Amino acid sequence: MLPTFNAVGDVVIMERWTSLMKKTKRGDVVIAKSPTQHNQMVCKRVRALAGDVVTVPAGSSWPTHRLVVPPGHVWLEGDNSLNSSDSRMYGPVPEVLIKGHVLIKVL
Repeated sequence: MLPTFNAVGDVVIMERWTSLMKKTKRGDVVIAKSPTQHNQMVCKRVRALAGDVVTVPAGSSWPTHRLVVPPGHVWLEGDNSLNSSDSRMYGPVPEVLIKGHVLIKVL
């Protein structure tokens, strides 16, 4: 999530209620279980919700194309698009993997 959050040392406060109530919005920063490394968590921004159309750029593991985010999924991206493992690499993420929403970064 560079440049929003530093790679080391930043602390965030997250809440779980929004995730439980399925009230995720575009632009939210969320903490989710990694869809590829199940023992790790990721911090990403929600770029698209179910039903939204996203364009997967060339150079990712997917060929360039447009994709509709399926029901029950979100499209997550890091803020550092040149150096981020996110939905451009692993596709739409099931909403059930979202464990909380970031409220604030503690300095």
